[in-house]
Amino acid sequence: MSQRSIETEASDADSNDDQPADNELLRDRVSTLEAENQRLREQYATTQQRTYRRTAIGLAGIGAVAAGAAVIVTSAQQILFALAGIGAFAAVLTLYLTPDQFIPVEIGEAVYDPLATNLEDITGELGLSGSRIYLETDSGSRLYIPEGDTTNVPTPLTNVFIVGDSPAETGIALQPTGARLADDFERTHTGPLPETPSELSAHLVEGIVEGFELATAIETDVKPDQHRAVFEITGVNFGSLSRFDHPVQSLLAVGIARGLETPVIVDRVTTDAETATVAIEWSEFVNSNAGSKSTTL
Repeated sequence: MSQRSIETEASDADSNDDQPADNELLRDRVSTLEAENQRLREQYATTQQRTYRRTAIGLAGIGAVAAGAAVIVTSAQQILFALAGIGAFAAVLTLYLTPDQFIPVEIGEAVYDPLATNLEDITGELGLSGSRIYLETDSGSRLYIPEGDTTNVPTPLTNVFIVGDSPAETGIALQPTGARLADDFERTHTGPLPETPSELSAHLVEGIVEGFELATAIETDVKPDQHRAVFEITGVNFGSLSRFDHPVQSLLAVGIARGLETPVIVDRVTTDAETATVAIEWSEFVNSNAGSKSTTL
């Protein structure tokens, strides 16, 4: 056997000996990263909970100071006792509403992404149009996607697959992603939803940015006379806004459909590196009886 063959066999043997060691090293690194990731999640959750508790303590302190001042300043007792009650109630409410678990946005995106992909594939294979009609029915919110380019909404929309005599009466009716979000928004909203497009849009934007934290900022351009609202959105979570029934787009559409009591169409969605734009209009349904909540759909 030549010297070169001996050296080659020796090199192969060393390589085979090193492979188990490399695999073991990789496993150790993965375990270390997983442990660090879990530690960071727990630390983040703890930090958030501490923030809520400090807020509650601060509110309770304000209530206590107001109550003490009420004893001393008798001329303003009514106002000070009212402030004390508000502070105490807000502190208890903050503690009660402190979440026990915080789920990173990445996990929500990982859940939403395959669902959006599947629904996009289904609508494509069924040959449905690009129309997205959001409306309220007796059985809840619906996203209706017709086969043809039409604004006619068949009745009822209780089934997922709607089969009619023409493309205008054929399509699918789904529960929108934003339906549950709209329910939560209405529960936390003070009073009934505004009836004017401008006020309604402003309240929805506040809920999306401040309440649900689904976006960093949203600028609105509402044209009531044109029955149209355009939203320019920055810092969108859950991936591109052009995805199927994106939560931000869906909540805006469902919220406007509920508040104005008329079906709406997501007319346009555009995205770039920093911002995304959603145009929602309801002009096709302004003078239609189909837009009334009292109508059975």
